[in-house]
Order: sequence, then C-alpha cells, then structure tokens
Amino acid sequence: MNIGDVVFQLISFLVLIGIVSAIVWFVMNQRKKTRHLEEIDAKLDRLTREKQNN
Repeated sequence: MNIGDVVFQLISFLVLIGIVSAIVWFVMNQRKKTRHLEEIDAKLDRLTREKQNN
C-alpha cells in the first residue's frame, strides 16, 4: 500500500468522524436549548400566576 493511500484514507476517516461529531453536537445543542426554553416558559407561567393571585 502506498503512503499516499494511507494518508488519503486517514483524512477521509477523520472527515467522516468530524461530520458525525458535528451532527451529534448539533442535536444535543438543540435539545439543550429546547429544555432551557421550556424551563424559562414554566418559570414565566409561574410568575404570571403569582402576579394574578396578588
């Protein structure tokens, strides 16, 4: 096997790992943002109810 082939396969493998990692990071980041927005929404609802009761 030629050294150029090894380098090409290594770079191709790293690019593939990078793409998969980027997709996983994006999905996890979106879930985190959604969870945070839900927490803010719940807190806002609670504060609105408390304001209406007083």
